[in-house]
Amino acid sequence: MEPWKAYRNGNTGKGYRTVARSGILTHTITDKRLAQAGYFVILDKYESLRDRLNRRVPNGTHGGVGGRSLN
Repeated sequence: MEPWKAYRNGNTGKGYRTVARSGILTHTITDKRLAQAGYFVILDKYESLRDRLNRRVPNGTHGGVGGRSLN
């Protein structure tokens, strides 16, 4: 991106949510560039952890339906 465009886009009066969804960032800050800078793609991390995060908790656990009371 040309420096004057970067300055204009960085100093826009639009809110951060509007800027985040605009072409300003989607074309300049790509997943490839973030990976080159040492950042990881959060979607890849989520997908690698998804099975462990969404596992079913067995019955009989503390505080669950049918679980033991801590009293």
